[in-house]
Amino acid sequence: MKKYIYLNDRIVSLDKAAIFANDLGLLRGFGVMDFLRTFNGKLFHLPDHYKRFCSSVKMLGLRVPVKEEELAKILSHLLAKNKVRDASFRLILTPGRTDNGLDHNGLQTFFILTEDPYNLPDKMFIAGASLITSEYERILPESKHLNYLWAVKMYPVRKKKEAVDLLYLKDGKVTECATSNIFIVKKDRLITPKKGILPGITRKVVLDLSKKLLQVKESEVTERELWLADEVFITATSKSVLPITKIDGKKIGGGQPGPWTKKIMTVFDEYKKNY
Repeated sequence: MKKYIYLNDRIVSLDKAAIFANDLGLLRGFGVMDFLRTFNGKLFHLPDHYKRFCSSVKMLGLRVPVKEEELAKILSHLLAKNKVRDASFRLILTPGRTDNGLDHNGLQTFFILTEDPYNLPDKMFIAGASLITSEYERILPESKHLNYLWAVKMYPVRKKKEAVDLLYLKDGKVTECATSNIFIVKKDRLITPKKGILPGITRKVVLDLSKKLLQVKESEVTERELWLADEVFITATSKSVLPITKIDGKKIGGGQPGPWTKKIMTVFDEYKKNY
């Protein structure tokens, strides 16, 4: 099936889309990305995604290319043009062309990729998934930028070990995964790292929903706390709420999704269904 994307004020077929070879996003990996999707034909938390996108854009000194209302219309047009009810969207903004590899002329490149909805196998939500750890800290972690160098470099290792994501550790502290936020449960308390992370939209929703269920705390999480956790799960637009039952080959809790994780998964699924 031919796919259509948005590129600099036009909707074009993916096979006809092109950017300049001297685009700073390509030459230096300088740019911003955001990822969102629809559930039941509705854009999930578009205002939150747009707010994060704008924050990332401003952190890099770029110019916000569209207003929220305009973005909503573009995404709706892409759904119609691609003849789909649900899709994932990847927003990419770069400074555009450069003559010296650093400077640019202000003519930004902005495009939106339309992708099939990303869904993990059902068995991962039933039996749990695994992570591998790596000592690493993203530059400007609060910004969702294009620098995924370490995540891409480590992907073959992660794939070989059948891990769903890469968990970053820094100086004995747990921060975030390459493409997810992490939560631990200990003695009926839900804890998630607060600093040095990308503020995930699913993370935000889960925090709000969980406050009605148990004690919730955003704070520093040490490696020791991670290994002693009763339960662990991760959240992301592409993963929803995913139980983690093994990290670096070691079982977490009893090696099965825990009761609080199951409860939060159920509540979040219901939230998505009625959004």
